[in-house]
Amino acid sequence: MKLLFFTEARLEQTEDGRFYSADHSFSYQLFKRYLSIFDKVLVVARVFLVAQRQQPFDESTRVDNSGVAVLPLPYYIGPYQYLIMKNKLHDSLHRYIDLHPDAAVICRVPGVIGAIAVKYLTKKNRPYGLEIVGDPIDVFAPGSFNHPFRAVFRYSGTRDLKRVVKGAVATIYVTKNFLQSRYPPGENAYSTYASDVILRSDAFAVHPKVMKNQPPYLLISVGSLSAMYKSPDVAIKAIARLKKRGMDLSLRWIGGGKHIKEMKELAHRTGVGDNVCFIGNVGSPSEIIRHLDESDLFVIPSRTEGLPRALVEAMARGLPCIGSSIGGIPELLDKTALVPLNQPQLLANKIYEFLTNSNLADLQADRNLKHARNYEYDLLEAKRIEFYKYLKVYRTV
Repeated sequence: MKLLFFTEARLEQTEDGRFYSADHSFSYQLFKRYLSIFDKVLVVARVFLVAQRQQPFDESTRVDNSGVAVLPLPYYIGPYQYLIMKNKLHDSLHRYIDLHPDAAVICRVPGVIGAIAVKYLTKKNRPYGLEIVGDPIDVFAPGSFNHPFRAVFRYSGTRDLKRVVKGAVATIYVTKNFLQSRYPPGENAYSTYASDVILRSDAFAVHPKVMKNQPPYLLISVGSLSAMYKSPDVAIKAIARLKKRGMDLSLRWIGGGKHIKEMKELAHRTGVGDNVCFIGNVGSPSEIIRHLDESDLFVIPSRTEGLPRALVEAMARGLPCIGSSIGGIPELLDKTALVPLNQPQLLANKIYEFLTNSNLADLQADRNLKHARNYEYDLLEAKRIEFYKYLKVYRTV
């Protein structure tokens, strides 16, 4: 049986017909997990055709491969471009659904593409499953998304997510409790939870990080700069405050996007241009691990989260971590490692506390490494497999 997989991911296609993700988040490594149950995975996503590229693609970010193909949607970014492409987008989604009447369906939500697909699937009386990875309430919160119609998007996104969840025959959440409390599954729906992180045995450190008692200190954060969800501005302002207090430290930010220039300018304006290094996208998991292992502290001051994969990866390397008290982060970190949203001063205070109190940092590092074991690949994969099996059986009954 085939699987139609609808996602908000934006992919790139080369002239020779290959498809690539910006990093390994939507690479073949992710989609091949579905092949344990389904014969073929058809990934339905926005695709941008790349005529020329200065640097070759990292092959570890390739999407299509044995058993996985891409069904391209018209490419757009943002509400204005969506309105321009709306009719073509709807036509493409409807066509793919009609061309594969016997396929099982999974929509990764929230998102416009999943909502459109579900509306048509419901019209056609087609069952579908959902992977619920985020929350529009937080995505469109003040500071996370700047647009004149932000409040409208927040309302409509929340309404749409509640609607599609209620109609799904099966749901899998990335959080254990948080998203379920806001978007409970339908009364008779199959429901489970599993983060989409991939942590095999070699992703775990042998021992937790031991905080050194002397500077300089290296902090690390991982997150896309395509939007301001990860709060890079808050992290930069916190670094600036710590520098004024005489702390010898730097921040390494992994992840690219349209806001990178703006964040570099902010770093220079606040006097920490030499203390904040923007690495850009890193495709190889081994390179991510190298950056994590070189660091003393992981910081994730997000404005919105489901259950952040990058945080789990940092915990698996035995790093002490600090995160905002939003979404699924409190399910991962100890209370003492949490800070309120949009509070660079409080974030700075918490970083100072961790860097100057090695006992606290070391206890948290040890705790994080142990807790990350709950997200080992085999444990989560068993939950995913049951979810896939349910969808397949339901489709054939």
